[in-house]
This record gives sequence, structure tokens and C-alpha cells, in this order.
Amino acid sequence: MRVLFLPLAVPSHSFLMTPLAWAFRAAGHEVRVAAQRKVLAAVSGAGLPVSETGGDSDFQSEAVAFLRQRPQQLHHADGRGAPGAGPAEPWIRTAEACAADLVELGRSWLPDLVVADSMVYAAPLLADVLKVPFVRFSWGPDWPKTGLGMGGRHVDDREPVRWPQRLLDLYRAYGARTEVDTAACTVDPFPPSLQLPGLAGRLTVRPVPYNGSGTVPAWLAEPPRRPRICVTWGTNTTVYMGDHGFRVPAVLAGLAGLDVEIVLALSEADRDRLGTLPPGARVVTGLPLDQLLPTCTALVSQGGAAGLISAAVLGVPQLTVPMMADQPTNAQLLAGTGAGIALEPDRLNAGTVRAAAERLLHSPEPRAAAERLRREIEQLPPPSAVVDRLTALADA
Repeated sequence: MRVLFLPLAVPSHSFLMTPLAWAFRAAGHEVRVAAQRKVLAAVSGAGLPVSETGGDSDFQSEAVAFLRQRPQQLHHADGRGAPGAGPAEPWIRTAEACAADLVELGRSWLPDLVVADSMVYAAPLLADVLKVPFVRFSWGPDWPKTGLGMGGRHVDDREPVRWPQRLLDLYRAYGARTEVDTAACTVDPFPPSLQLPGLAGRLTVRPVPYNGSGTVPAWLAEPPRRPRICVTWGTNTTVYMGDHGFRVPAVLAGLAGLDVEIVLALSEADRDRLGTLPPGARVVTGLPLDQLLPTCTALVSQGGAAGLISAAVLGVPQLTVPMMADQPTNAQLLAGTGAGIALEPDRLNAGTVRAAAERLLHSPEPRAAAERLRREIEQLPPPSAVVDRLTALADA
């Protein structure tokens, strides 16, 4: 069987899909990834064959330009988002840029199944043109706010989702169905405790931590002499928000003076935003979180989905400072399990960070909750089991 994966052109989104793609290959199926230029290195670095789509189109650059002019749309203040809302504009442009390449690839390679990030708006179009099953892949708990609607409606069914005219025109140009949910199912790599309720057709899969490839330094093999706290800020928050979205200096002010080892796992751009570091703090770039986190007592982050689920799989308690987009939902769900503490950005200062860190370090409750969450995840079906379910869709 041939399976075509379509990630959004953001590396962290491709990371979440990678274990399922590996599972298909390990089961003997042919796998191809189709993606924009921005994510080609991340995909090929995972050992997966990839075809470029969209030419010079750059989703992230377009999204940054669009959202920086409309900063309020970085946040789902009313808990809603849909193709009819303003934030969908960059996703629609990307669909327009990639549709022809995807259809050409699909007609030549002839996949039996299309598995795509919910934010890849051209994916249902492609599957409809090829007359093959479309499987939606959840990039995080908050995905319904950016997908193409559940059967044409919001997740809470308050009112129909109306697609923008440009998206309707694109689909109609290829004879694809519009304003309906054509997904055969939604693969969700988040446990029930970290899911929004009420979504039909959900196929939960055990998440496998993968945060990119990289060289593991020798010091990581040595047991830490003090509790190790990882501080990371993902790869996207400051891309969209600029310096205003970088709150690591405030985090470090709160951690200063604690008897801990601090490892800052940052992008190169965020590393350059750092000021004075506390004594003993270490900065690393390009070190995959899934290699670092098993040695850590706690994680401090902005609440991005990929880092959050990696820590959850490993039973690491977390402090989140949600800044934008899906991060508030992620932080709220995690805090609801007891395995994390969420701090709103306007409450972030040295005192609140220190109090939260001391609770994660010294109180048994967060660690016990993180262990319960780890066990919950451990009981979920692995990607190999989900492969069997998905191949049955294509065989039907």
C-alpha cells in the first residue's frame, strides 16, 4: 500500500506525524511525504522520502506577515476558529499554492491513503480527486479550531461553518466536495486526559516522542548532580510574536538561586535573545527534547503541543506559560491532570516562577500526576496497531 503524508510546513507539526509514518514503513508499506520547502530538511532528517510542493510559497512567512498585522488573532479568545475566520487566510493561500503540485503528484504516484495535518487545507481536496480515504491527523488538542469543520459545523455544533469563497472556488475547480467533513477518521496522538471531548471518529494512538534528529552530547549520559530543569520555548512562538513572545529571561529570574541545573534548549534565534544567564546554566541548540527530557526533573515551556506531549510521555511535570494560539488550551488541559502548572503571561514574574518551580521540585502531587498521565499514555495502542486500522480503510 502507498501512503501519502501531508504535514503543515512547520517542523514541529511534521515531528508529531513522523512515528506513524515510520510505523507504515516498518509494516512494509510505501510512504511518501509531500511538503513545502520550509519543512523538507526536517522530513528528510527523519529518514522519510519527501516531494516538494508549492514552489516559492512559504506558509510561515505569510502567516507571520498576516498575523503580526492582526495580533489579536494569535489568540482564540472566544474559543472559536474556522475557515470563515480571518486567521484562515494564510492556510488558504498555502492550499492554493500547493493544490496543483499535490494533484500532479497524486495522479502519478497513486497513493491508497492520504494522511494529513488538519491545517493542510488542500488535503481533503486531493483525497477527493484521487477517490481515496482521507485521514486527518491531529497536531494538538486544539485542532478543531483550525480544521475545515466537523461535518460542516464547529465542534460544539453551534452553527454551520461557511468556507470563504476562495476556498470554495479552489475545491470546485477540481470537482471536490465542499463544506463537508470527508475525513474517514481523526488520528489523535494525545491521551483522553489531554483531548477536547465530543469529537466523532477519533482514533487515539500512543504518542512516540520525536523532536527531530540531532547529535547527543556526551554530558547527557552523566547523571545530573542536581535536579535538572529544561527550559524551552519551541520554534514558533517568537517567529510569530517577536521579542514580546520571549519570556525566558523572566523564567530564568525565577529559577535563579534554586539548587538546580538549568538546560535551555532553544532555537538559534531565541538563543540570541538571551541576556545574562544564571551560574551553571547551559544553552543547547539542535538537541532533540526527547533525548534531553528523560534526564530532567521538570520542563518549563510555552506550552507547544510537541514539547508538552513529549514530556507527558516521559512522566515529567511541567510549568507552562502559554503565549498564543493553541498553547492556552494545551496548558489548561495539562493543568487539569495535575501534571502541570499554568502561569498566564501577565502573572509571570520571578516570584510566581519560583513558587511554581519549587512545587514541581518538592511537592509529590505533580510528580504523581505526571506518572498517572504517563501510565495512561502507555496503555494507548501503538502506531503499529493504528496502521492496521488505517490500512483496513483503504482496503474497504
